Amino acid sequence: MLMKKVMIPTGKLIFSALFSMVLAVSACTNRSNEQTDTKIITDTTKNEVIDIPYTVAKNYFVRNDFDPSKLLTPKITTQESFDKLFGMATVMGKDGKPTPIDFTRQYAIAVILPAAERRIKLTVEALQQSNQQIILRYTEEDEGSSSTMKMQPFLLLIVDRQYGGHVVVEQM
Repeated sequence: MLMKKVMIPTGKLIFSALFSMVLAVSACTNRSNEQTDTKIITDTTKNEVIDIPYTVAKNYFVRNDFDPSKLLTPKITTQESFDKLFGMATVMGKDGKPTPIDFTRQYAIAVILPAAERRIKLTVEALQQSNQQIILRYTEEDEGSSSTMKMQPFLLLIVDRQYGGHVVVEQM
């Protein structure tokens, strides 16, 4: 069996080797840039802020035996917990019934201030979700009229359970 020696010119061999190395380095560099870009995109989506729809509950009152130490979290997820804090204030007329809350599909967020002789109005500025936190921002306005009796100012929101997370309340 006869074997022929094939001679490859040295210039072509060096060129092929350099070309292969450039391709390999280029492929690695592109791959690492893609990973970095993906990481940046992932990080920015974690900080997305979503406005949450809510309903302000009407025709409820804070129970006379309310104990602030019983309200460990502003998020109320059961009817039993809700009934320990609030009573129904049904009045006559078209809008006299309390706003219904279905605790199987919804939860409530309560902000209850200490009883005061002055009329205080609480207003929702924003209800948002960010990083698995529900953030309620509200303002407090002293309406100036004083009374001989004490009133318990409160804000009660109804939120769909699809917006879950730890509730944080911020007075602005």
